[in-house]
Amino acid sequence: MKQTIFFLQVLIILLLSGCANNSNKALIDTKNPRIENLKNVDVIGISEEGTISQLSFPKVWNEFFAIYNKSSHEKNSIFYGITYTKSLTATNENTIYTYMVGSPTNIYNSLPLEMKIHSIPDGEYAVFSHLGPVRDLTETFNYIFGEWIPQSSYKRRNGDVFEYYDDRFRDESYQSVIEIWVPVTKR
Repeated sequence: MKQTIFFLQVLIILLLSGCANNSNKALIDTKNPRIENLKNVDVIGISEEGTISQLSFPKVWNEFFAIYNKSSHEKNSIFYGITYTKSLTATNENTIYTYMVGSPTNIYNSLPLEMKIHSIPDGEYAVFSHLGPVRDLTETFNYIFGEWIPQSSYKRRNGDVFEYYDDRFRDESYQSVIEIWVPVTKR
């Protein structure tokens, strides 16, 4: 009995010390989202249109940073990858989407000519944490839309789905964190 209690105490200390040393190593729940109410966010960036299979996500990121790094626009460390469509009906493999890469802004003059402003609308969002390399992001999207949404008490509503990148993002690191925000409403 004393050995069991000692073992549990040591385990708790190890878990707590690991969480205190590096917040990215803390246990991150990648299966259960938090629900957030978002106030609209204005984003400045560039975009590409096409079906999901036609879009070149890395190309859009590369083009964005080529312009962003040269611009005199206010810089920050928060970036968005936003996917949206004009269609208000059910989507399929032929649906045309816009994928925009950008950063939040509240400055509306002197924008680089190649960039435009898009507003992510207000509303309720399920916020998922993707832990791991950016190359594995598709697995998290497949889980969200293939498992979580069909089984949850929420359904997807029309609106932007977006990736949120902040100082926790580490590209191909297994400690990298990207948030995926999905517009939802109760069933």
